[in-house]
Amino acid sequence: IGNLVSQAAHGDFSGRIETAGKKGFGLEIGASLNTLVRTTDEGLADIMRVSQALSAGDLSLIIEKRYQGQFGQTIAAINTTVHLLNEVIEDVRRAVDAAAQGDFSQAIATTTRQGFARTLADLLNGLNATANGALRDIAGAAHALAEGDLTQPIEQEHPGLFCEAARGINSQDTAHGSST
Repeated sequence: IGNLVSQAAHGDFSGRIETAGKKGFGLEIGASLNTLVRTTDEGLADIMRVSQALSAGDLSLIIEKRYQGQFGQTIAAINTTVHLLNEVIEDVRRAVDAAAQGDFSQAIATTTRQGFARTLADLLNGLNATANGALRDIAGAAHALAEGDLTQPIEQEHPGLFCEAARGINSQDTAHGSST
């Protein structure tokens, strides 16, 4: 018993008490300690397997075995984390796929998100909103220019390349007689 407890205290849950030939209390305590150490070993192995997969970016694994108590709570939290990470990836994938097709109107719902998932959703939503607003303004002004309407400048300030595109379109308005 002392060796088993010492091993377990040092994180090694592979040891077992030999129960062959034991009777009564010796058999009961040996079998009970073996069950405790086996459950701990299996639970930690499951947690380690999925945690290592998560740290490597693999979101395909969950722990399917049911445990009780703190193991059960820990495993439920790990499985929930895997599920939420997969949801975030899918939300980002949908928004990015839409943007790649020129649709910047997609937004990720943030009401049920917390922590990093909320931050990521807010950042992506902000990016899409900026791109959507700027491209709508630029497209509207460019369409008006194509129709010969030189009175439709882009008045909204936009960042970066959107600003350069707006200035280029607005300079066409100015160069061709717009009053702005």
